[in-house]
This record gives sequence, structure tokens and C-alpha cells, in this order.
Amino acid sequence: MISTFHGIEVGKRGLQVHQQGMHVVEHNVSNAETEGYSRQRITFETFTPLYIPGLSREERPGQVGMGTVVQRIERVRNAFIDDRIMAETSNQGYWDTMQFHLSQIQNIHAEPSDQTIRNNLDNFWKSWQSLNNDPKSRAARVVLQKNAVGLSQSISQTFDRLHTLRSNMDNQIRIKIKDINNLARQIAEINEQILKSKQVGDMPNDMLDRRDRLVEKLTKMVNVNVVRRDPDEFFVYVGSQYLVQGAKYRTMKAQGNAQRGGLADVRWADDNRLVKMQSGELKALVVMRDDVLDNQITQLDNMAVNIVDMVNSVHKDGFGLNFKTGLNFFRMVPLTQNRNGNFDFTGSGVEDKTILFKIVGTKRLRKDEEVGSAGQLNFGPLSPGGEDVVVDYAARDKVEEVINRINRTGVGVVAYINHRGRLAVKASVPQDKRSMKFVIRHLEDSGDFLVGVSGLLRQRGAEGAYDWNSINQVNKLVGDEKDYTVTPQYHPSRGMSVDTAILRDVNNIAAAGGTDTTGDDRFDKSTGIGDGSNALEISRFRNADMMIGEFSKFKDFFTSVIGGIGTDTRAAKELFSKSELVMKALKDDRKSISGVKMDDELAQMVMFQHGYNASARLIRTFDQMLDTVINRLKA
Repeated sequence: MISTFHGIEVGKRGLQVHQQGMHVVEHNVSNAETEGYSRQRITFETFTPLYIPGLSREERPGQVGMGTVVQRIERVRNAFIDDRIMAETSNQGYWDTMQFHLSQIQNIHAEPSDQTIRNNLDNFWKSWQSLNNDPKSRAARVVLQKNAVGLSQSISQTFDRLHTLRSNMDNQIRIKIKDINNLARQIAEINEQILKSKQVGDMPNDMLDRRDRLVEKLTKMVNVNVVRRDPDEFFVYVGSQYLVQGAKYRTMKAQGNAQRGGLADVRWADDNRLVKMQSGELKALVVMRDDVLDNQITQLDNMAVNIVDMVNSVHKDGFGLNFKTGLNFFRMVPLTQNRNGNFDFTGSGVEDKTILFKIVGTKRLRKDEEVGSAGQLNFGPLSPGGEDVVVDYAARDKVEEVINRINRTGVGVVAYINHRGRLAVKASVPQDKRSMKFVIRHLEDSGDFLVGVSGLLRQRGAEGAYDWNSINQVNKLVGDEKDYTVTPQYHPSRGMSVDTAILRDVNNIAAAGGTDTTGDDRFDKSTGIGDGSNALEISRFRNADMMIGEFSKFKDFFTSVIGGIGTDTRAAKELFSKSELVMKALKDDRKSISGVKMDDELAQMVMFQHGYNASARLIRTFDQMLDTVINRLKA
């Protein structure tokens, strides 16, 4: 039997649900400008009817409705758009960081301006040309000295700035890791709160919004993948490894790598594995530090060590105004003080390797002469555990053809005929970044090219091979100390400077050439103070094909390095701009779905107001009806 107060009960429920609807509207309106807020929507459903199917129900047609009740209050979101925004946020963070730091590198090089390495390098070569024109001039020597100091300082200062920027990036990586760990902790904590709310039947919309905001912050730092399959656990993955699983989370750590000067590797704290990243600010910082800046510093070192080596090799053969010879023009600091290049590579206190940067043969060669015998050159593996790199040559091959074959193959060294007509083999920058720089690793010849033809190795075959994995390998070479150069310090550009003898007395600058009067292959007599042939030989380096890596000329080498950074910067800015456009479109789409629209909310408010008034009027009507019944009973 239907209760006499049934109508009042139905009206009460109507008041409650429409009042709840007004609360949702007022919450939406008050958060219309709140970042990350998702519009909420209330849905109603009919309350459980009075009669349900059964044998004991009253015999009367139909079920008696009991009014309405709030079914749920839900956020209006689109998971697909959310996932797209997260992916694009990670890309945007990556390219934003890349273009900013690439611009910093451009600022360090300060191109174009008068105070650049390229400008100082041009002045340096011009000074040698001027000295050749007037080899007796002390004033020309003073200008050369000052330009050499300016070049050295510009190179060393550029290294300091690049090195400082790299150190700052390493600090940023460590800070970013802490921020990621903090966000992971907050997401795990809010996951626990969300789960508790759901277990008691609540819909924690505001907490879900907060979690989404935290995930977006996290996504900007590192690319993440969100998995929502399990209603009780919210997963956040970085690569294939989970960062957050429900109320649990993992942390990353910055672990210093001794092989890279203490720079931090990004690893998982629990199993010490490297974190695999594809995008995000953290990935960009790692790429900038380990690839872009490492390459910039390596190329600067490469240029510095080759300028020092090429100038010194010619300068030592020349004579100054005071007839002194055998002097270096630039200061070359070897990595080991052992004159044979023996070096303690492992840090055990025992010398275990031979480190030579350049080896010069003892026989004069012409580029167009034939080798005269067939053989195979073996330069060892390019990286640890790799296969040996070999170069074949035939008896009818010209010397120049074999040299070009070596340089095209990328065997870890470059070869050329030096100013004295000797074959020079010089270490190039290794392809494997784990490998030591500026070290010749292996030289072996099954024929006579490196043995009898060029006079570099004493013996052919594996027995006569030079290999850096043992000490005293200079014993495998034909020449003596003047024919090989020990590997310089780890960063030749850091302390590049003019030799003390040149700074002390400009008369030591060797502009004149020399002759060998004793036949011991040493220049022991000056060609005269009026001769500038040695200065001319050095000035030719400006435009000559000098083997310093994959570039053939000093000017082309530096131009390519600067041009590469400019191209990378423009590309990063363009990709960042494209990402901004994509992100704007995605956010506009999300706002059209999840954003608060005032017109819609006002319409909802009017609807709930009328519903509330109608429910109140229903209660008042039933109250009047009950009053009539009660008063009649009294009568």
C-alpha cells in the first residue's frame, strides 16, 4: 500500500537532487578559470520503485515510482585527447630545451663578430704570411706573437664556456631527476586517496584533475605512458618500466660515471639499470650534454691539437733570428711524462699501454710513385669487441691512392704526406665515445707500404705490428723521438698556449728554413735571416688540405662546426613552433569538451532552479492535502 506521505518523500528527493545539481553548477562556475579543471556533469536516475516483482507484492497495476536520485557526478574528459596532449607535451618539452641550449652554444661562439676563433685564426695565418714577406722584422714577430696568444686564449676560453655549460646541464639533470621522483611520489599518494574515495562510492573528480595536472608536469620532463585498464590501479610507465603503480612508485637516481668525468647517468634506483627515454626535458638535457656539447668540445679539441701539431712540426725544423732551432711554437702538454708514451691507463700504478698521437715515417715519398708490392693494412677494431678494419693495396697502386683509401675508410687514423715528404699517420676522433681520444691503436702491414716503402714499421706481419695495448711499442717503429708525438692531455683546447720560449723572445720564432749538412735527417744550418720559407710553409696551412678529421681544411673545419650548430638551432626552433601549434589545437579541443561554458551552466542553473521550485510546490501541495485529511478526521 502506498504511504500517505509518499508524495512528500518524492518531493524531498526532488529537492535534494536539484539542489545537488545547483552545487555542481556553482562549482563549475567558480572554477571556470582554474587551470586543469574539468567541467563536471550530474546525472539522475529513478529511485528504486516501491514494488518489485514477487509473489508477495500487492495486486495493483504497475510499479509505484519513488522519484529521482543522483546517479553520479562525473568529469567530462576525453582520454584520447588527454593521451595526445601528454605525448605532445613531452615533445614540446624536448624541443623547447634543445632550442634554448643550442642558442646558448651559438652565443658562446659569438658568430659573427670580431672576437671569434675563426677571426683569430685568420689573423694568425695572415701574421705568418706577413712574416714571410719581411722575415727580418721584429715588429712582424710581435704581431704574430700577439695574434697567437689571442688565438690560444679564444680557444681555451671557448672550451671553458662549453665545459661550464656542460657542467650546468649535469646539475640540471640531477635536479630534474629529483623533480621527477617528487612528482611520482605525489601521484602515488593521490592514487591511494582516489582509491579510498571510490571504495566508499564517491567520485573524486577534483583529485582526478589534480592527478592529471601532476602527470602533465611529469610528461613535460620525461615521456610517460599512462595505462588505465585496471580500475583499482593507475599505471605510469617510462619506456617499458613502471614509474607509478597505484600507491607504489619507483625512483630514479643520478649516478656519476667515472669514465665520463663524473657526469651523471640516469638510472633506476632499485636495479641500477639505465632509464630509457625518448623525449621530454630530461632526455633533451642528456642529449645536449652527452652528444651536442661533447661533440662541440671534441671538435674544439681536435682543431686545437692539430693546429698545435702542424705548426710545431714545421716550426721545429726552422730557425729564428738568433739561429735557434728545434723549438715548439705552441706548448704541447703530453698525457704521460714517459718519453716512449707508456701510460697507466687503468690507474693501477703500473704502465699498461702506449699512447701516441702521431707517427711519421723515415723515408721520403712522392704521391705519384707506385707502392711496388701488394699487401693489407690492419688498423684494429674501431670499438672494443669489434672486427679489425683492413685496407687492401696492390703493387701498381700510387701512394696517394693508398692514402686516400685509408682516409675514406674511416679506420681511426688519417694519413698524409707532411712538409718533408714523409708519410704521417695521425689519430682521428674515435667513433666510439667510450674510446680514448687522439690515440693510434693498431698499425699492421702484411706488405711493405708501412715497412720498406715509408719506413714507419720495422717489420711486416703480426710480429711487427704496433698495438697500444702493450708498453714500449715505440720499439716497433723505425724512427726515434722526433718521429712520433705522445698523446696530449685529455682536452688540448683547455690549456692551449704559446710556448714560453716564444713569449720570452720573439727572435725564437723560426721564419727561416734549414738544411741538413750531416745527412742525419736533421736540419742543422739556417738558410739565413732573410729567408721566410718556414713562415710561408706554416701560412699555407690556412688553405692547404690538412687531415684533421672528416674536414680537409682548418677554415672549413671550424665553419662546418659553427654551421652545424646554426642548422640544428633553426631545426629545433621550427620543431618547437610546430609542436606549439599542435599543442594549441589539442588544448582547444580539450577545452571545447572539458572547459566550462557559462551559457551552458546558466541554462543548467535555470533548469535546476525550476526543478527545485517544482519539487517544493509538490511538497506544499501534498502538505495541504494532508492538512485537509487531518482536519476532517478531527471534525
